[in-house]
Amino acid sequence: MSFARSAALAGLLAVLPSVAQATQVVWRSGPCPVGDDTVRVFSKVSENMLGGWDSDNATYSANGQWRTHKVASCAESLFSLYGEDMPTFQPEPATARVLEQTLAQALRELTDPDNPQVWERYRIAARLYTEIGRTSMFMGTLWLEAGWTIRDSGVGYYEGLTGPETTRVLLDAGEKELAKGLPPAQEKAVRFNLARVAHRGGYAAEREAHITRYKALGTMTPRESDAVGKLERAAKLEPFYQKEALRHFQLAKDDTKLTEPERARAAYLVADIQRRLGNPAEAKAGFAAVVDNPHLDPKLAEMGRFLLHELQ
Repeated sequence: MSFARSAALAGLLAVLPSVAQATQVVWRSGPCPVGDDTVRVFSKVSENMLGGWDSDNATYSANGQWRTHKVASCAESLFSLYGEDMPTFQPEPATARVLEQTLAQALRELTDPDNPQVWERYRIAARLYTEIGRTSMFMGTLWLEAGWTIRDSGVGYYEGLTGPETTRVLLDAGEKELAKGLPPAQEKAVRFNLARVAHRGGYAAEREAHITRYKALGTMTPRESDAVGKLERAAKLEPFYQKEALRHFQLAKDDTKLTEPERARAAYLVADIQRRLGNPAEAKAGFAAVVDNPHLDPKLAEMGRFLLHELQ
């Protein structure tokens, strides 16, 4: 077996990669902007990119993601905004009443109001920011980040997955190893990690194929069943948030009040979200229209060209 193939196989067998330079946060308490409540606001101390990044610009730090802490929620009411907005947000009484009504409706959407998931707190924040009147770019980014927290819950930390080209190399290398035959325990590890990689890369069909084959390999342990269940939940939930992000980015890319780089970024994200949602024709047209835009970030342009080539 070549060194490259050995390294690829080793990476796919490593369910729990090493952790270093973890994301670190600190927090402080303060009054909630609405009602008699308190809120814990987090600040980032350190972060890294050991986990790489995805085509929609999600980045990954070892041992926890800053986005998990980014939205602050009041202790009792669950009034939620980005933590950076909590100390300075002082709504007028009429606005506060509207926000309280919006919050009450948002709370009815929660699966377990006593234990909301992080992406549900993002959803509360999105409802409130809509009433506050933030831009389409802001709203699209919020919904996209919310979806990333769902992805985190299903995929966890995977070291060194640096964009779609690396993702494709790893997926193809894994397929070649599987074709040669592996002992059942190794095949399980490889297929599960390929499913994780495919989900991060936005390759839904490959993810589903690996999960199906994984589950067919025999009885799962409780730990395996829990891990697969979390990945399947992420695959089911994330598209809702992606569709909300898509709706706002479609408005943002044509919003002349935004800067040219913002509009180019929105157009790129429209294309990639379409790809992730299983709309290849729309994704192809979107990438073709934006990858040569001089206002597009070079990193996004490079990823867009690769993905456009894949879609040909």
